Amino acid sequence: MAFVTDKEELKPGLVIFRRGDLQSRDWYCRVRLPKATRYKTIALKTPDITTARTLAYDHESEVRFALKRNLPVFNRPFSAVAKDYIAEQRLRAQRGEITMGRVKLIESVVKNQLNPYVGKTQIDLIALDRWQNYPSWRRSLGQGRMTRHGNVRPMTEAERFAAKEVAEGKAKERLRRNSKPPEANAEVNQTDWIIVSDATIRFEMKIRAEARRALGFALSFRQRR
Repeated sequence: MAFVTDKEELKPGLVIFRRGDLQSRDWYCRVRLPKATRYKTIALKTPDITTARTLAYDHESEVRFALKRNLPVFNRPFSAVAKDYIAEQRLRAQRGEITMGRVKLIESVVKNQLNPYVGKTQIDLIALDRWQNYPSWRRSLGQGRMTRHGNVRPMTEAERFAAKEVAEGKAKERLRRNSKPPEANAEVNQTDWIIVSDATIRFEMKIRAEARRALGFALSFRQRR
C-alpha cells in the first residue's frame, strides 16, 4: 500500500496528502524547507479538503516565519518522538513482524533510560557530543548491586561512586588496549558489582537512533517516483 495517497500540490514545495497506511481520512501537509531536500510534515487533523488547504497555507507561513528568525522548525521533544516510535512498534507486533516482548523491552528502555536523559530535549538540539556522553551517564546512574541470591537493591551513594570509578577505569583501560586483541583464555574476575555492559548501552542507543530515524521518515521522507 502506498504511503502517500490523494496527493495534491498547492504550490511548489507545499503539498497535502492522506496516509495510505492509516484508516483515518485526515489530511497531512508537507512543507519543503528552502535550499534543502528536507521536509516538515504536519498532521492537519481534518478530513475536509477545503479546511486542509487553508491549514496547509497557515502552517507554511509559520515555517517561513520560524526560519526567518532562526527558530527551531522541528521542536518536538525526544519523549514525544519515542512515544510515536513505540506506537509504530506495537503495530509491527500486531502484524507479526516483531514480538510483543521486544515492544515491552523498548518501552522499558525509553521510560527508564532514554527519557530521563534526553526526554525533554528538542530532537534537533540533541547534538552528537550530548549523545556520546550517554554511556558515561548510563554507567554512573544505571547500576544496582546484586545480593548473594541474585536480587538487586538500589546502590548507596558510596557504592554508586565506587561503581562509577570502576566503570571509568575500565573505559580508560579499553582505550589503552585499543590495538591489543583480547587474550583467548582470559580469566574472568568474579565481582558483586552490576556494571551496565557495553552491549546493553549499544542496544539502548540503537533504540534512540531508530526512534530518530522514524521521526525523520515521518517528517522528511521524499517521493522517489
